[in-house]
Amino acid sequence: MKTLTLLLAIGAIVVGSCPAQKRRNAPDYTAKIIQIEKNLCNESFDTALLGFRALFETGHYIFKKDIYAAAQLAYYNHHNKETLVYLQRYLAKGGNLKTIKKNKILRSFLKSDEGYMLQTQLDSLKKEQQLYLDLELRTTLHQMFKKDQKKAFGALLRIGDKAQIKYSENVFGPHSIEQVTQLKDILETHGYPSEKLIGNNYWATTILSHHNSISSNFNQKDSLYQSLYPLLVQACKTGEMSVYELAYIENWRLNINEKWRRSTYGYLSKSLTPSELVYANELREAIGLRSVQTRNHLIDLQLKYGFDWGLPRISNKNQKIKY
Repeated sequence: MKTLTLLLAIGAIVVGSCPAQKRRNAPDYTAKIIQIEKNLCNESFDTALLGFRALFETGHYIFKKDIYAAAQLAYYNHHNKETLVYLQRYLAKGGNLKTIKKNKILRSFLKSDEGYMLQTQLDSLKKEQQLYLDLELRTTLHQMFKKDQKKAFGALLRIGDKAQIKYSENVFGPHSIEQVTQLKDILETHGYPSEKLIGNNYWATTILSHHNSISSNFNQKDSLYQSLYPLLVQACKTGEMSVYELAYIENWRLNINEKWRRSTYGYLSKSLTPSELVYANELREAIGLRSVQTRNHLIDLQLKYGFDWGLPRISNKNQKIKY
């Protein structure tokens, strides 16, 4: 049975901004991104760039991956100064220069005058990020994450499904309840601790995914996560959490509850049956996440042009879902 041992092995997905933006983020953020992605799939790259420009003027919290995508489009459309502005914002949100250097679209930008300028600003951009993050909360989440990983590792030492489930329910379960209870308190007092608040979208997502992957029996009795779920939905609306994180967390819960009889959101799945494809797209649409078909089309663009959209990976960034 695929339990938290699989989750520990593969990790979680695919991190802030001023608190004043919290109230300005509206649910239509994902709708705007989906429209941009439709233009991308039509290879209307100039129109997609216009969509990003409009989005950046709305007052929404803008996720790092979307700024990075806009930077690639700006440079592809020969707008060096605009590319510089976007990459400055990307690095100020914790982006990595190595990622830019590996990008087939952007690597040549670094040899331009604007690219050289960017590289002289690395230290100041890194310091800029610290101004907007809750560093104390970041430290707390990192400690919680390390504690979670250490406890989850114990499942790997158990041989066989029954032993792993017994450990997950009897040992990891009580630990996870404490972790998620603390996370709920953080959510209610600070907001969801992810990219916007702490500059990391991995730690809290992993903790919740571990919690949802314990066992179907545990999930049926668990009321803690169910009380947390509305807060996660609200966090997506305020820009504290991305729908990709929510889908990943929910994907584990639903797959465990289904006993892996069918795929849900399409995460962790290399192929889908026709009925699974319909189901996955229904779940995705409900939270504002791109369809499986759009995801595959965006991968085609990565392969054709060298873009990197930061899509959640299955085995590698260009792994498509067969259906």
